[in-house]
Amino acid sequence: MVWQMTRANVLSRRNEVIAYTIISLDVVLEFLFNVLTGTDATEIFLSAGLWLVVMYVFAFFVFAPRQGLYVSLVLFGTSLLFSIPVALFRGLVGPLELYIIMKYYCASFFVVLFGYAAASWRQSYEWARAEAVAAERLAFTDELTQVYNRRAIWNLLEKEATRAERYTRDLSVILFDLDDFK
Repeated sequence: MVWQMTRANVLSRRNEVIAYTIISLDVVLEFLFNVLTGTDATEIFLSAGLWLVVMYVFAFFVFAPRQGLYVSLVLFGTSLLFSIPVALFRGLVGPLELYIIMKYYCASFFVVLFGYAAASWRQSYEWARAEAVAAERLAFTDELTQVYNRRAIWNLLEKEATRAERYTRDLSVILFDLDDFK
């Protein structure tokens, strides 16, 4: 991704998804490897498990909110599906380890939910902002000619008059009225 960005000064969507997939796969495999070979739950969930949480968050940067939610939940479910049975089978789960595992998965689940809420809010904000920009453009330009209308010119004149007054400079305006201009 860095090579492409420096070369083309643009990051392609395809490369973003490929990089996220590769990194997620690496993190999940490391997590599962630690579950299979780790000595205690604290080591497993506080080392490789933290990187899974990071991947939950990054899913919302790479994908749209709903897709990010699905990707995060797949990662969450994969880790839950494999880690709990293996930890129980290997006898790694005592009262303290069970508490750590429950705390980890509860916190991870809330990270996923918060990431989804934040990504949804960001998307709504961006849509509202785009609509406001479009509405402002429609309010200040003529739809046919795309030239400033009277309202935009009046605002511009007020702004320039204020600037001329602030810097004690002269201001001149020349207006042309073209009759029967089509």
